[in-house]
Amino acid sequence: MARAKRNIKKQAKPEKYLAIVEGCTEENYLKHLKNLGTHALGSILNCKGGKARSVLLEAIKKYEKYGQYYKGYLIWFDADEYQQADHTLHERLEKTGVMDIFISSPCIEHWLLAHFETINLYANQNCKQCETRLKKHIPHYKKNDCTLLERHISIEHINMAKQHYAELANIPAKYFQL
Repeated sequence: MARAKRNIKKQAKPEKYLAIVEGCTEENYLKHLKNLGTHALGSILNCKGGKARSVLLEAIKKYEKYGQYYKGYLIWFDADEYQQADHTLHERLEKTGVMDIFISSPCIEHWLLAHFETINLYANQNCKQCETRLKKHIPHYKKNDCTLLERHISIEHINMAKQHYAELANIPAKYFQL
């Protein structure tokens, strides 16, 4: 008995980006932006903290698996865990032409702080200082508490951060039209 031919359609390329982030704070921030309105972000892969190297290696793994399937890739990690040896991986990902790599310097708390005050991007900051200053604006700030971001960061705060921290301004602008 002859088998009927199936009409197999090619799966359409999604018009979404895959985000690969270092930890919970980055993931929670992106989820908060998704809730604020129009976005081009699909899935968010949380690498559960650690070093920038693990985020870069995960991005390579996902790119090798999915290639150009996604509209592009948003890669985001902290500079405090970025080593000179990671630079080769960074360059390899940039050569794909579909990776946008964002580095919070020294950490995500510095980016969050830019939502509330003018920051000096060139001052020698450490993460503990940024976290202490952030607690003036977000009392009881904890890295893994996603509800704090929802309660304290509005679209107005995001616009302020885009003015204060140009290196990361494309995250809300490109992926969320904010």
